[in-house]
Amino acid sequence: MINFLNNWWQLEKIKQAIRRQNFSHAEKLIRFRQQQKIKLSLLEQLFLQNINLQETIEEKNRRNRSEFRGSESVKEISTN
Repeated sequence: MINFLNNWWQLEKIKQAIRRQNFSHAEKLIRFRQQQKIKLSLLEQLFLQNINLQETIEEKNRRNRSEFRGSESVKEISTN
């Protein structure tokens, strides 16, 4: 019964952090639960998946921007 209440309380804290848009705190709480080998709820799984997808998109955007800048410098050299 104590584990149930503890898990419920932790999940409520995570939901509260998400509602307040404090995503870094919510992620820390979820990662802590993962380290404790607690089975994550659907909300927690989707939240982590969303964070991973956002990081992947940001990384691809950074790569595309750097490739675009590189192609611009090649065009400048070829026009001069």
